[in-house]
Amino acid sequence: MLNHGDHLDRTAPCGTDASDTVRAILALLQGRLRSPDAPGTERSNTVLLDGLRAAPGVVRAELRPAEAGPEFPGERVWPAGPGRSLAVTLQEDADGCGVAEALGCLAATIEAGAGTGTKAETEAGTGAGTEAETGAGTGAEAVPGTPDGTADALEEAALRLDHAGMIGTVVHDLTTPLTPILAYAGLLSDPDTGPLTDVQRQFAQVIERNALRLSELLHDLPLLADPTAPSSRRRLEPVDPMELAHKVVSRFREDAHRADVALLCQARRGPTLRCDPVRVRRMLDILVSGALAAAGPGDTVTVVAEPAEQGWRIGVAWRLAEPAPTAGPARWPRESTARAIAAMHGGTLRTTADAEGRSAVAQLPWEPPSPDEESVQ
Repeated sequence: MLNHGDHLDRTAPCGTDASDTVRAILALLQGRLRSPDAPGTERSNTVLLDGLRAAPGVVRAELRPAEAGPEFPGERVWPAGPGRSLAVTLQEDADGCGVAEALGCLAATIEAGAGTGTKAETEAGTGAGTEAETGAGTGAEAVPGTPDGTADALEEAALRLDHAGMIGTVVHDLTTPLTPILAYAGLLSDPDTGPLTDVQRQFAQVIERNALRLSELLHDLPLLADPTAPSSRRRLEPVDPMELAHKVVSRFREDAHRADVALLCQARRGPTLRCDPVRVRRMLDILVSGALAAAGPGDTVTVVAEPAEQGWRIGVAWRLAEPAPTAGPARWPRESTARAIAAMHGGTLRTTADAEGRSAVAQLPWEPPSPDEESVQ
């Protein structure tokens, strides 16, 4: 398993410098896999480190003893073979999504090649025997320059990294034009910019509302692509779900009024929930906006937040003004994102449907699993 490095707490989409850094590291990875030099030799490692130091956004890169640990502010360390680690320091604006995975994959090739150096390097602590020595007695053909079975693992890691890089590029390329659209839509709606007719104001609001929706979707894309990626990590802190529910209801009150839908809040006090407040609020936003988009005049949408035996029940119930002849589909708009957020907190999302409406409720534990995740005290 790849080590994604230390001190990961990023949730923002990657920017230009991060994308350039990922592409440069991917090129180094591809070159290493195709290099005629065995990946465990001193020459191949020197070439790799020189290339890494030249990558955009990389301040420092070196191989050092594993016990040394980080030596510079912001430095991260990945295992790179027996008794060694790859230490890299990045510029702040280059430290975006996909970069940690790329560096982890690069470190994995160094670790995989640690068994392919010469015997002299083995005695010096930089290798683990010649190719003939490492492959002797296995009875199977070894991939040239790599330990038996390593090539498939590296190829799979490279494909996954390409996928993450593609997602990062898509997010960046769509976010770049979206940012000024949101800014100018806000300026158009600002009374200080100049008077607007009612129709013009509605047009500006439609632009802003849909641009915000697209922005939220782009923010969710890395999470859907790989919930384990560093850009999808949680920032945990104590949260009052009742207060969270009331804030969400306040945000959608005007939308519900325009749609002639009754928006209610059914929340009770209880112990705090340890979670990522941004993610959990996003989950609730998705459920409420989905219910309001599908609800008709006279329907009722209720936001629910109540303590249960094992944690908190947080979700939305949508009730029709008049029962339908048959039950509608249980699937919720953008359910995959809401489900992924519940899962990253160790919870589940349950959707139900009957002739009177639908509901989507997440069951979140008091304290999510995986204590190794970074948290905010």
